[in-house]
Amino acid sequence: MDLAVRVIALVVLVGSGPRTANKLALPLFGLAAAAAAGGLGQDGGSALTLALELLFLSAVSWGFLKPHWSPIALEALVSTLVFSIGPTLYFLFRLQGIPWPERSATLGSLILGLFLFGIHASWAASEEGWRRVTGWMLAVASPPSVAAAAVTALDLPSTRALIVTAVAVSLALLAWAPLFYLETRRLQRELTEEARLGLLPEEDIRILASPLRRSREKMYGRPDERREFVRSALMLAVARQQQRRRQGEKARLRQLEILTFRTRIRRVLEARQARLSGLGDEGVE
Repeated sequence: MDLAVRVIALVVLVGSGPRTANKLALPLFGLAAAAAAGGLGQDGGSALTLALELLFLSAVSWGFLKPHWSPIALEALVSTLVFSIGPTLYFLFRLQGIPWPERSATLGSLILGLFLFGIHASWAASEEGWRRVTGWMLAVASPPSVAAAAVTALDLPSTRALIVTAVAVSLALLAWAPLFYLETRRLQRELTEEARLGLLPEEDIRILASPLRRSREKMYGRPDERREFVRSALMLAVARQQQRRRQGEKARLRQLEILTFRTRIRRVLEARQARLSGLGDEGVE
């Protein structure tokens, strides 16, 4: 039965993997990857066993998710939350034979490892060269690296196990702060040059630097226009950074991406200007 479950999980894994560009496929993909690694085992297992299972999970995730994992922090956060649903549900089943406090500590450590995967994957997607390689290595290593701590939590008193749970979940959330900070620094650095070239108003840079302000700014027009403008600006900053760190053909490809994002931004800015001009004409009349 265990072998049958693993085979079915592998089939689902291979089938859902190419569809993970769609966030709706991420939970199923994560569940299938975890089930393919762990089967029907209903115990915590040794530290080595759990580490190997999580290594398989993160390595498979790297293989399928690498081409389209977002370098934008908020998109990566959403994808990580959705992706984590599958493995979390699997380990809820897998660990049902142990007391709840110890189980919660293990699940908290699992969530921390998966979140670190998403964080390092997003950083890697925004970089080039050795930085990209380092980011993906850290992403793959993060889930199995917490396995030993997770299994250790099984032997803790209930009170301490609950503390471990709270600390792990808190760290999982706080760990995103550096990624958002790096994104803000990159945006300010790269788009300031765009402003000097007259391609982007400086006021927009101040708005874009705040995730809260850019998600609510009404002068960007309709919600779909706002999303296009914000995403194009963030991706423009990524492409500019990557171009500076590459040479030859890859640098030329990044230049094409830069021109594409500039065109999208210009289209939104022109629509904004036309809208403001129309309001001005109405006021004169």
